[in-house]
Amino acid sequence: MDTVINSTNTFYREAPHISMALDVLLKALEDSKGLDARTKLLVSTAITKASGDTISLLSGGASNTARISSKLDTKTKQLVFIAMKAAAGRGTDMQYHVSMAKSLGATRDEIKDTVLLALTVSGIKDFLAALPNVLEAYDQDHNEPSKP
Repeated sequence: MDTVINSTNTFYREAPHISMALDVLLKALEDSKGLDARTKLLVSTAITKASGDTISLLSGGASNTARISSKLDTKTKQLVFIAMKAAAGRGTDMQYHVSMAKSLGATRDEIKDTVLLALTVSGIKDFLAALPNVLEAYDQDHNEPSKP
């Protein structure tokens, strides 16, 4: 934990203008309305802990995330899949998960916010590749979102 705190302090000290911009971005993500606070936390935690290991996260692999997977509802699992693929730069690989999430009641805003959360892990390049693909898949999917 001390290493993380030290790294964060160094970042804020050495790049104050960038760290302030990151604070604004993180606040904007926190304030976005597409996902409820619980789902944002679950998706963010899953992205951070799994670090690209979607299979382990959702199938109950040996990591800490295995304990989370049994508590996730099916729609949230699909949102996590979307976030993981976005964070891994696999923007064109998510149509199936977008369709599944939509059929389970996910709104366009929930899916958009899911990809926005991945921005903090993947960086702007992968985010810019993922967002249009995800929204296009959502818009072209003929499933109607189910009512929660």
